[in-house]
Amino acid sequence: MGRPGALLLGLALLGGCATAARQASPPLDISGCWSGTWSGFGIVNIPREALIMARFTQRGDSGWGWIRVEDSPASESVPLALVRAGAAGAPLILEVRPDSVIARHELGGRITSTEFRMVNDRLVGRMIGTDLPMRLRLARESCPGATTAQIELPPRTAALETAPAPAPAAAPTPVAPPAPVRAAPAPSTFTASAAVKPIYFDFDRDVIRPADARTLDANAQWLKANPATLLLVEGHCDERGTNEYNIALGERRARAAMKYLVEAGVAADRISLISYGEERPVCAEHTEACWALNRRAVFLVKPR
Repeated sequence: MGRPGALLLGLALLGGCATAARQASPPLDISGCWSGTWSGFGIVNIPREALIMARFTQRGDSGWGWIRVEDSPASESVPLALVRAGAAGAPLILEVRPDSVIARHELGGRITSTEFRMVNDRLVGRMIGTDLPMRLRLARESCPGATTAQIELPPRTAALETAPAPAPAAAPTPVAPPAPVRAAPAPSTFTASAAVKPIYFDFDRDVIRPADARTLDANAQWLKANPATLLLVEGHCDERGTNEYNIALGERRARAAMKYLVEAGVAADRISLISYGEERPVCAEHTEACWALNRRAVFLVKPR
């Protein structure tokens, strides 16, 4: 009779130790800056992956911050609130649990809500309540020019009124007015030139192909030999996809061409960008051969 009692006592002690170990495990700490990628689907279920950035401030089991999703227009996986937030980022309220973090839009979880889990010091998340899956993978990084306590945050809601109020800001030090910014030249002032030839892209891609890289090399050589010439890069798409998606895709194509030229030695301040999406096709037939001609980046020039 004594032995079963001792066994039960031992199990109880072991259970108590296990509970204490679980309670002693370090809580999640998500304060700081994060960056990584999101993956989901765009039009006609085309897989998409692009950059994502976030900043969080944690106070115990709650917190706040923002998240910004790049290249999100016309991606059916991305909630509309994140698309509309743009470069400003969507404001979030955080619920920090022992093994996960729930990030809800400041105006409510029905607008957008994400569940994160910490995996090897990375935040791995999934968007909750979307028709198509959206996955997020974030790695911690240093916050440029700011400590965690100095991160710019959206206005706090009543749910966080118990958090310590920030110290009053010191009076700003007078500074000299900034230098005037040079306005970009109007697109209508640029003209076509046979010296700089267009390049073309695969469907729904913004990657420079080898043959087009050779065209860009020749364009770069001409531009370096004519340093008094400014360049306008136009991004274009075929008719498939929404207007919003194609405007974003056309911009990515123009930026890819600009990046190549800058890396080849053309000064970045000589180059301007514009995206027309599907608005200016060179071919109107509904065929792959025609669409291939419309998926392009066009180069126009003007004197400096």
